Amino acid sequence: MRSGLFRILRTFSKGEIRSFEKFLSSSYYRSEKNCLPVFKEFKKFYPEFKPGDINYENVYNSIYPGKKYNKQVMWNLVSALEKNVMNFLETESFRKDKFQAKEMRINELLNRKLSEDALHEIETMENFFEGSLIGFNYLRYRIRQGDSWINYIQAENRNHLLPDFHMENMEYQILNFLKMLKASLEDQLFFKEMFNKKFEINLPRKFAESLDLGSVIEYCEKNNFRYLFYIKIIYHSIMIILENDDTEHFFKLKKLFDENHHRFERREKRNLIIPMVNFCVRKRYLAEHDFSRIMFELNGFRLKEGLAFYPDNQIPKLLYTQILLNAISLGELTWAKEFAENYTKMLHPEIRSSMGALAIAFLNFEDKKYYDVLKNLNEVNYTDVRDKLHVRMLTAKTYYELGETETLLSYIDSSKHFIQNNPLINETRKKNYSKLFSSLLQLINLRSQKNTAQIKKFRESVIKSGHSEYSVWILKKTDELLR
Repeated sequence: MRSGLFRILRTFSKGEIRSFEKFLSSSYYRSEKNCLPVFKEFKKFYPEFKPGDINYENVYNSIYPGKKYNKQVMWNLVSALEKNVMNFLETESFRKDKFQAKEMRINELLNRKLSEDALHEIETMENFFEGSLIGFNYLRYRIRQGDSWINYIQAENRNHLLPDFHMENMEYQILNFLKMLKASLEDQLFFKEMFNKKFEINLPRKFAESLDLGSVIEYCEKNNFRYLFYIKIIYHSIMIILENDDTEHFFKLKKLFDENHHRFERREKRNLIIPMVNFCVRKRYLAEHDFSRIMFELNGFRLKEGLAFYPDNQIPKLLYTQILLNAISLGELTWAKEFAENYTKMLHPEIRSSMGALAIAFLNFEDKKYYDVLKNLNEVNYTDVRDKLHVRMLTAKTYYELGETETLLSYIDSSKHFIQNNPLINETRKKNYSKLFSSLLQLINLRSQKNTAQIKKFRESVIKSGHSEYSVWILKKTDELLR
């Protein structure tokens, strides 16, 4: 029998189970077969709907007492019930989207030549925006509102009213396009970092690079465009990607965000803060600005405002790790421990235990509980290549601290092969981790030789190579050798 039906039904709340039963009771909604009797039987197995507990012959006998079991009839009923479940989900989704419902009602009224009724509905569309903050769908809803006005004007042959509606509609179209372009560029950075993905043809980036957005901003400033703050936020968000080495765009973006974040709903506010944090991640080792501290403050704001959770009440794994490791790097160990204690439980249930073990491992390393670190790392289950990199880095550093030289040498060799042969690791990360393991090899030799001149020379080479994910710890270990 079809297991997809029960996968869906397991997600139903008690209220949705009751609503679905009412749905099946209506001949208007349900498909040609009456599935209510079979659903009432299946409902007895709510909420688990374990396939092993459901005996289809017993269900059939309850529906058709005295009749011989017919597997095909039962299969048809289950198939029809699954179809009704899908129809119910579609209906529920439509019912929840009140804006779409009004939009479709307007279109139907216009198609029936009921312009006066359509006009009333169009005018009440503004209620969706009165006193509202700018949310994820704000621009798209404004565009669709404008389309409804344009359809009404054309239906009434009042085309002299079109110019203003057309212009306003196009302003929203342009803003929405720039917003989507910004999102595409941000996603591309994520794909490159996470999956080492490169695009042979990159039209979004080429398009963004060809735009003279600076002149557009100047025009908007000169004409006091009502969404000037928004288009400037989008502009600087794009520019911190296109002009990655220029920190000026970042600080202008942060100032705009600080001054205007109260204008946005939570989801959109979260989307606006992500590119700023990601920029800090890329620039956290620059000497002229303390981007790690700025990132720490932004992360604190995210947690305070509830911007760290997606979906609601769940913190993404990458964000969880980034917040924890950045706090540790700043020496905010008490804060990091409180964060792990309060937010590990808000990770997805399938990764909660594993990521909690990784977090404790990082914290135990800072507390010099090195044997505990190795125990913690044995409890980590890998869900992506970053997990493996974190574990390999921390394991190698722990072996060094424990003086397990032979084990460390073997581990470094296997780690270098893993990094070089893994296509999901981008070149920058490969370079950084390869430097870490090469530096560890040199540290091992320097620790055994105890040659002060060679240690100082090595230290200078690490400083000259610039700050990176590994260099702070390597320098700390080098300084210990000089004492």
